[in-house]
Amino acid sequence: MFRFLTKTATQIFRNTIRTFSGHLPSDIGSTFKDDILRYEVAVIGGGIIGTAIARQLKMNCSSLKTILIEKEDIFGKHQSRNNSGVIHCGIYYRPGSLKAKLCQKGIKSLYDYCHQREIPYTKNGKLITATDVREIESLKTLYERGLENNVDGLELLETMDKILEKEPRCKGLRSIWCPTTGNVNFEMVTNSFAQDYRMKKGDILLNNNVNSVKPSGDQDYPILLKCNENFHIKTKYLITSGGLQSGKLYELIRGESICNSRIFVTFRVNYHILKGKPVKVNIYETPDLELPFLGVHLSPTPTTTLLGPTAVPAFSVEGYNEEELNLKYLRNTLTSPNFLNMTRRYISKCLTQVQRRLCPADYVMKLKKLADFNEDDICNGPVAVQTQLLNADGTFQDDFVFEFFEGNDIQKRIINCVFLPSPAATSCLAIAEYVAKHFFDEYNPKR
Repeated sequence: MFRFLTKTATQIFRNTIRTFSGHLPSDIGSTFKDDILRYEVAVIGGGIIGTAIARQLKMNCSSLKTILIEKEDIFGKHQSRNNSGVIHCGIYYRPGSLKAKLCQKGIKSLYDYCHQREIPYTKNGKLITATDVREIESLKTLYERGLENNVDGLELLETMDKILEKEPRCKGLRSIWCPTTGNVNFEMVTNSFAQDYRMKKGDILLNNNVNSVKPSGDQDYPILLKCNENFHIKTKYLITSGGLQSGKLYELIRGESICNSRIFVTFRVNYHILKGKPVKVNIYETPDLELPFLGVHLSPTPTTTLLGPTAVPAFSVEGYNEEELNLKYLRNTLTSPNFLNMTRRYISKCLTQVQRRLCPADYVMKLKKLADFNEDDICNGPVAVQTQLLNADGTFQDDFVFEFFEGNDIQKRIINCVFLPSPAATSCLAIAEYVAKHFFDEYNPKR
């Protein structure tokens, strides 16, 4: 993924996080009892959402005894690190949805946070462009949706001259101008959240994969987590934000797959890089409002332009490599009724994505309808993976999904962030506040 810092500076930042966090609390002797760590709340998942939630808990109550558990050796290694780096303005999402509400609140908080922490970002805007007369009605519908979502500063540009004023390289018949859209390195934001959390004396456990979530038999600390081979943690409450591993965590908590009617599917997302002078603003195609994907786009970085993406089903949960096969995952997902119904429902769109992946020339032609650039300057870019939640009828879950203290036994002490796709990164601080409020409404230190 592209960086808004130099590679060296980013590595220094990562090493700093490792240095101050460590893998276990410095006062571990006072924390152990019967060789088991005990906490008031454990947070599983060190991506941008998990770190934001852990940070918010300590901001609300500095004395709360917490631990943040991450299976990788760094924070935000997957979806938080591998993305287009776009700060979304909130125009796309169904009015009244959690996505719409939390994105609007989150974008303001994120810009303020980056400014305060001196995290480099840009606020250069976005053009959502109709390149065909058939897209104009969809563009107008999207514009009305943005107004209903109270997105600041939206303009409907109906002449080419007005479009070119925003971006001289943009093409199209009509565009929506979204001035509050920006770009940032979300991995840096994630690391900054982790630093804030540790400075509040929150404990961090890296390189530990949670393999079991069960009742402990301890009335005071009723949840038992087994990490790696034989390392245990007892906690009063648990908050999960598993990202790509959300399906696995759901099964650990519930003892069953997420639901007979819904299933997680991972998509492998490929980007390209356009060398030379970057475009001034983000340029997006008019999206299909039936799907949760925003379409192909061009996004500026400090030195280049990110092009993409194409999205095809991955062959494993963390399927960055096309040759990596997980037969259990394939059996449970790609052969499921949900997936088969999705391919039937969106057969033409599925074929288009496959064609773009197999025939880059078609994909480049689509991008060239959006902007003027030299095809010879295109080279392969980063690869990302994203998870989507498919309903039984093949439709995509179109909103965030949380479970707050639902179910029986220890489930009554668990907040599960089941599904937080884009614009979760933009909404991270608002999501953290939302989750923290639910937690402290329920939390009782004497329980």
